[in-house]
Amino acid sequence: MSATFSRALVLLVLLMLVGCKSYMRNDRRCAPPCPESRGTTLDAPASTYQYPDAAIFEKLAKDLIPPGEPPPNRRKYEILAVSGGGKYGAYPAGVICGWTALGTRPVFDIATGVSTGSYVAAFAFLGPKYDDALKRFYTTITKKDVLRNRYYVAIPFSASFASSAPLRNLIDKSITDEVIADLAIAHGEGRRLFIGTTNLDTKRLCVWDVTAIAAADRPDKRKLLIDIFLATASVPGEFPPVRIDIEVNGQKYTELHVDGGVTSEVFARLVLLNVTKEQLDSGPRPLAGSNIHVLLAGKLFADPQCTEPKLLGILGSSIGSLIYAMTQNDLLRIGYLGVLTGISPRFTAVPKDFVDDGDALNFEPVGMTKLFNLGYEVGSTGNGWRTRAPATDKDEQSVPRTGTKFAIPNLPAPGVYGGPLLNAMKR
Repeated sequence: MSATFSRALVLLVLLMLVGCKSYMRNDRRCAPPCPESRGTTLDAPASTYQYPDAAIFEKLAKDLIPPGEPPPNRRKYEILAVSGGGKYGAYPAGVICGWTALGTRPVFDIATGVSTGSYVAAFAFLGPKYDDALKRFYTTITKKDVLRNRYYVAIPFSASFASSAPLRNLIDKSITDEVIADLAIAHGEGRRLFIGTTNLDTKRLCVWDVTAIAAADRPDKRKLLIDIFLATASVPGEFPPVRIDIEVNGQKYTELHVDGGVTSEVFARLVLLNVTKEQLDSGPRPLAGSNIHVLLAGKLFADPQCTEPKLLGILGSSIGSLIYAMTQNDLLRIGYLGVLTGISPRFTAVPKDFVDDGDALNFEPVGMTKLFNLGYEVGSTGNGWRTRAPATDKDEQSVPRTGTKFAIPNLPAPGVYGGPLLNAMKR
């Protein structure tokens, strides 16, 4: 990072802290969302671009799958992957508890999680006996249980806007000796729980096998597990990075780890499946019959929201766009993994018509209980799952615009869009 850029970044942060005013014009009318996908263009020749429907995408995927059934003796996996999303982790928590009530919830061979998804993945991986703890975690905690804001005068001299001490205390109470013992038992059974953090030095996702750590004969394993679960939820800027000491060739070093969602919102990798040469040599689709269940702690697509043309509004909308795009790309990567290996993917997300304040860090029991109940309904009924990849429905696709004049049938009356905002930058 150049010195010039560093100074510019410091100036930007200081401007944010003092709440600088923007003098950009703020007299615009916000347009309806995605007019090119909802209507026709009036100031150009008729468009030749066609919206492929979900059936076309499914056919393209099936054409890549070799014919024939895999041998019945192939190993089959049940995989769980849970995304980040702050308080919206209450939704996948509800799905897990509802799934238990339905009676079809599998024992997960592999589970992965980042940020808030790490806690859901861990409780789900350990089995239904932890459902009550999972529900309490996501329906009773408040903001003060997660963070403590710093005094404004201290922020310029700190690594974050808030202290994560309350969250560390919450994790410390959750990772009991029984939890560690159960993780070690799962490791002995060949099952694995992977938690992702972001290594600030390498700027890459760092995946931790917490079942292996729990099974290890090391006196500091409980502290290391607490550090990992704290790091994966340490939103940069909001919380300070977590220092994790490592040793390389006898030399001691210290790494800085933050929220895993910085580098991957939800993940599943071929290396985590530990596919053997015998499996690969057994024929195409070596993992056919396996399933990966993806739980999104949030919506698949952002709610349209009229962006205020000021610094914080522009930054907030831009960061929100990055997060949603990353989530969609991660889902596509998981879909490609399914095509290559034969694993069947499906996912569920917060319904698009759900409305709240949109602040992922606004932990309060009433709103989180609503999210939990939404998830519980999906889990207990088996409805609300999706197998189609993102951007396969017409209203999710973007085709080239051929002009700026549109005709949209049945357009609602003009107004400011409702729905959630990504408000992390407005704290």
